[in-house]
Amino acid sequence: MVEEINQSGGKAVAIRADHGNYADGELAVEETVKQLGRLDIVVNNEGVSVFSPVDESERTIDELHKLHAVNTTGVAAVVRAATKYLREGGRVINIGSSFAVRVPFSGFADYSASKAALEAYARGW
Repeated sequence: MVEEINQSGGKAVAIRADHGNYADGELAVEETVKQLGRLDIVVNNEGVSVFSPVDESERTIDELHKLHAVNTTGVAAVVRAATKYLREGGRVINIGSSFAVRVPFSGFADYSASKAALEAYARGW
């Protein structure tokens, strides 16, 4: 995709980052600005999911930390870094989940909580 955009006269870069690592989100923003000269829009589309009923889960606390690190804290890192560069009219778009407000069946409690936190974070900033 980057090659296609660049060949058609646009300018694009691909930056690999683990949004479960707070510093990677910050570095992705910094590298984008370094390579492209500015930042107009940020789309937070990362997410991980783990599904199992809470009372049947063998999930470890590390897995829960990773879920929240990617789905919530990673977004916060990117937003905080991006706000230094976004100009008037700049945009931040977070891709959430309908499971943040409606959970149709069991097994989604942890995932839903992380996406509800993302929604509350966006309203709060």
